[in-house]
Amino acid sequence: MSSTPLIEVRDLKFYYRPGEWILKGISFAIHEGEFVAVTGPSGSGKSTLFYLLGCLLDKYKGQVYFRGDPTRSRSPNERAWLRNREIGFVFQQFYLLPRSTVMENILLPTYFPFDESKPSQEDRERVTAIAERLGIAHLLQRSPQELSGGQQQRVAIARALLRKAELILADEPTGNLDSKSSESVMELLKELHREGHTVVIVTHSPEIAAQCTRVIHVRDGVLEKDVINPEGTTPAPRPPSALNAEVPRESISEQSFRGLGVGSFLKSLPIAWNNIKRSRTKSALTMLGVSLGVAAVLTTMSLGAFAKEKILQGYQALGINTLRFVGYENWMRSSNDFTPATFREFSLEKDIMPLRKIFDEIEAVSPLLDLETPKFEFGGRDLDENTAALGVSEQYFAVTGQSIAEGRALSVFDVASGAPVCVIGAEVKDRLFPDSEALNRSVSVNSENASIAMNCIVVGVLVRQPSSQDAVTPNTQVFLPYTYFSKSATHPQYRELHQFLIKIRDGVDPAAMGPRLEGYFYSRYGSSGQFNAASDAKLISQMKMFLNVFSGLLSAVAIIALVVGGVGINNMMLASLSERLKELGLRKALGATPRQLRYLMLGESILLCTAAGIIGLVVGFVAYQGLVVAATKLIPKLQYEWIFEPAAFLISFVAIFLTGLFSGFIPAMKAEKLDVMEALRQDI
Repeated sequence: MSSTPLIEVRDLKFYYRPGEWILKGISFAIHEGEFVAVTGPSGSGKSTLFYLLGCLLDKYKGQVYFRGDPTRSRSPNERAWLRNREIGFVFQQFYLLPRSTVMENILLPTYFPFDESKPSQEDRERVTAIAERLGIAHLLQRSPQELSGGQQQRVAIARALLRKAELILADEPTGNLDSKSSESVMELLKELHREGHTVVIVTHSPEIAAQCTRVIHVRDGVLEKDVINPEGTTPAPRPPSALNAEVPRESISEQSFRGLGVGSFLKSLPIAWNNIKRSRTKSALTMLGVSLGVAAVLTTMSLGAFAKEKILQGYQALGINTLRFVGYENWMRSSNDFTPATFREFSLEKDIMPLRKIFDEIEAVSPLLDLETPKFEFGGRDLDENTAALGVSEQYFAVTGQSIAEGRALSVFDVASGAPVCVIGAEVKDRLFPDSEALNRSVSVNSENASIAMNCIVVGVLVRQPSSQDAVTPNTQVFLPYTYFSKSATHPQYRELHQFLIKIRDGVDPAAMGPRLEGYFYSRYGSSGQFNAASDAKLISQMKMFLNVFSGLLSAVAIIALVVGGVGINNMMLASLSERLKELGLRKALGATPRQLRYLMLGESILLCTAAGIIGLVVGFVAYQGLVVAATKLIPKLQYEWIFEPAAFLISFVAIFLTGLFSGFIPAMKAEKLDVMEALRQDI
């Protein structure tokens, strides 16, 4: 027998409530290989002593030593290691997980205390060997509810033996068994003692105590007597510390637990997933709220982005870097106003063409003559709804950024010669040439008051511009050289040049460029003219702001739904925590570190949210694609487009993770700080 006691307590005191002492200064030592009974009447403090010897309680006075080292000085992780590797617990209530098999219950200590711990093939083989020795090998795949009391206690003993613990602590191991099962369990404990294990039995039964070689009597929290029982069972002769030679003891320190956090969380996920599967109905109902929340977030953000894009496309037909500059004679000026020159209309050579040299910010410029609601005709077909004919230069398409789908754009030669040619919009082509080529065909352009009558040869067709509104768009316009347009007009108002388009270079604010141009022309013509630079940039900016606010409000409503779902998971986790106190207490008693319990609860929460989130993403994706299809049926000019908004998916994924993290945070903190003794007293 080693000179250093395996366990020693010195002046041990403990209370649950101040002033109500359970233990009042107990001192004794237990050496390796002893077979000790701690006995006493109910309320004497023997069960509390059991928890203190097993490092399950840490708020006490005095000292508890294990192999000469005070357990109080050890960290929670180191005490977890002691419970897992050095101490085997046999509880009165068995404490078997009801939804796990016998094999899984016996293997439970192999998951602790290290983050990388998990059952190995050697562990499974050892379980089989121990089960055969205890006569329960045929029960390994059964549920604990299918076992008798004696069989359940054998499972608990097998679990205590799995880690080859030096010390076996048994709390009333026969208290819930019939006489036959009690005898069988005691024979097992005696056999363990004969093999060299140190066995400490907490019991109130004199018959059980009489079978031990030493009896410690506790009464009213004090050591009443400590006697050697010569009639108790004695171990077979063995060399000192033979068990230690057969099973090398490991040393442990807090250093061993550092850097293992990543593996701990990952290793907890399979256990967490099994716990979720055991409560399928409750988990499914809880996941429903998160799924709907995620689907709402994804749908509102994706549809909001889609709607914003379509609305802005209608305003961006001329390009947001485009300025429309308009000038008319000022009929309201006073005769006393000084005017450097009189303005009636713009001169292409004097007013418009020099602008690119005066202002470096201008990239391209085109004069603009327009005729609203003309009739386009060809071969007995006509189009006169939401139409416009525009007289432009060859730079017009560079200004507006419109592309040619067929043929070519207007050329410098077309403009210089006033050629009777034109470029038509996609809708004009569809209406006038539904079954034939449009290029090189002559289109008639007429106004109701006969102020203009033109025939032009189609040289190009524009790329269709997306639009969901019934309004004038490039799709229903015809573009002609402004020189041909001007000479074909019989009324002066259609020949006079009062407006032109300017393309501003990238990086220049069109809204700031407008006042500069207005100032330039006022400096040339004074108050004889009225000038105005109109830009879609400010309108588009305001529209974007409105649409962003609107989308944000919709997303906020969706996120609220997601938060509600997260609260549901939080409530489920808290309810699950209260229902599983004994299970979590058992895990901690068998060596689970506080961090592992925290990760177990967080893992369940995150897995629940992840599963619900994936379902929500699928539902949301199908929902908004379906809504877009439905919209194309209600709005004929709206074409279906495949929508994938990366930002919406990214935000949804982040929302899923954060919901899982925060939903499980409070339950995880509670699990981490769990009091083992209180937890094991709960109903499992």
